[in-house]
Amino acid sequence: MKQGYGVFGKAYEVMLRNDLHAPGSIDHQLMERMILLEEDSLPLLYGRVPTVNPAMKEHALYPFTRQFVGKSAVETIDNLLRLTAGIAQSCDLPFEQMRFGGTEQQILQRGTDWCADLARVGVALLNCAGIPARIGHLVNPDRPYNGHVVVEAHYDGRFGVLDFVYGSRFGAEAPLSLWELHRCPQQIREQIEPSLWGGYEGDLGLYAAQSYMEVESGYTKLIDLYVDRPEGEVTVECSSSDRNVARVDDEGMVTGVGPGDATITITATDVNTGEYQTITVDVSVSGGGGYGTNDPASDEGEDRPSGGYGTSDERG
Repeated sequence: MKQGYGVFGKAYEVMLRNDLHAPGSIDHQLMERMILLEEDSLPLLYGRVPTVNPAMKEHALYPFTRQFVGKSAVETIDNLLRLTAGIAQSCDLPFEQMRFGGTEQQILQRGTDWCADLARVGVALLNCAGIPARIGHLVNPDRPYNGHVVVEAHYDGRFGVLDFVYGSRFGAEAPLSLWELHRCPQQIREQIEPSLWGGYEGDLGLYAAQSYMEVESGYTKLIDLYVDRPEGEVTVECSSSDRNVARVDDEGMVTGVGPGDATITITATDVNTGEYQTITVDVSVSGGGGYGTNDPASDEGEDRPSGGYGTSDERG
């Protein structure tokens, strides 16, 4: 059974030993003791039902956590994910001004979007709420310095992965463990519970020129999408939060259907590794008629309808 800084190979060992947290801190102690998830370590990591140390009732965050305890473990978890994801989203410090580590209370008070710090906060909050949890390091051994830190909690009789930076709970129907995701990575996209605060930047170089667009009902407008990967290595899928307001194809062409607001979700997936990145574009659709184009090059920028979905259009 492999344990310590070097469990992911030499490149990651160098990275982890030079981690930004203070030498000798709890953060380094956790990395020194971490265990590689593999067949040999399964009995140790999943062979028993974990419990919460009763001493957590004395933790500085215990009184604070009580306000987030819901009627079920899932409700409690979602409340805590919203809290930390909101903190991460509002953190806008330049990297050179960021601070790392400290107590979980200090991390919460100053705010951060650093995954390792928020994962430690997440574990403390869950434990204070009576939910057993532990930290999990995710890495791509084929791409050095490409990793993330999450939490694995035990609730509803199973282990499930939680991301306290992006506010995600893995497993829409039942918790999904790190081992299950490790063995079948495509489940990350198929079964992730939608993030509790919008999309996020990954490392596939997916970018949209617009974060917000307006389109009239019955007209189309293209989202300018870019992916920093060779053609054929990445697939792109687009979806709308409300098809009664706006529809979209996988090229990013948005069609206004009816007045209202919708969110377009664009997901790029590496066909070789299964890695993915998701971003969102907010769309506002105003009243109009027919289906056409918002192409500024046509008719001096005016929107022109061009038929429709075979509907009985009474515009005359």
